[in-house]
Amino acid sequence: PFIGVESIYIQYSDQKVIDLINPPVFSEEVSSPFSCNLLNLEFGFLVKGFKVSYRWVNFTGTKVNNTANSYPVPAIRHLEVVWEFLN
Repeated sequence: PFIGVESIYIQYSDQKVIDLINPPVFSEEVSSPFSCNLLNLEFGFLVKGFKVSYRWVNFTGTKVNNTANSYPVPAIRHLEVVWEFLN
């Protein structure tokens, strides 16, 4: 059995905005600085070359954006089966 924790910290400094919703891609719109932390949790088993785990993306359920004007990362829970190649 194993438990894994992954954290991603984003700090936006308001220099340029990547606008994914309306063209052009880069806009001159100025936004206020912000920061956010994405926390992922995973637990499972390693079974003969396979990793079987249950993974929570955005474990805390807080609003996490990667740009100032994009939609937040939703909290996602899923079962993950990964085939690990061993030489």
